[in-house]
Amino acid sequence: MTDRYYIESAEYGQAEGGIGCGPIDGPLVAEAAVTDENGNHFYLSLAEAWGAPNFYRSDDSLFSIHMSSDAESETLEKLNSAYIELGDYETIFTERDCEYFDLIRYLVYLVRSTDPGLDEYVKDTEGHYLDEIFVPESDIEEEIRLDSEEY
Repeated sequence: MTDRYYIESAEYGQAEGGIGCGPIDGPLVAEAAVTDENGNHFYLSLAEAWGAPNFYRSDDSLFSIHMSSDAESETLEKLNSAYIELGDYETIFTERDCEYFDLIRYLVYLVRSTDPGLDEYVKDTEGHYLDEIFVPESDIEEEIRLDSEEY
């Protein structure tokens, strides 16, 4: 198992919402194209819908799929085959032992950040190993850390 990842590129955004029982926001999405220290190239993406994280690992980018409202069976099959079951944010940030933990922290920061300099941050992280850059604590990571320190 490796934990050193070279960030080739990253992108983030919010997908279009829809109309259910009224207008709803689309998921917050972040994806990183990475190469691990063994030369394996892949994409890790996060689509957060209504506070619930959904992670995907694939050989091809899924960003445009996450950002669209396409519900064709081929699209859904692609997402289902790439899905990684990691649990909710509390599980991820209290156990901290999943294979892609540092990369997950990076993606969570991208989808949850309100920093107006986020575009510049992403540009600064591209072309670097993840362990060489500072990934700020996201709001949800901080909240879980503070809650766990109370006990």
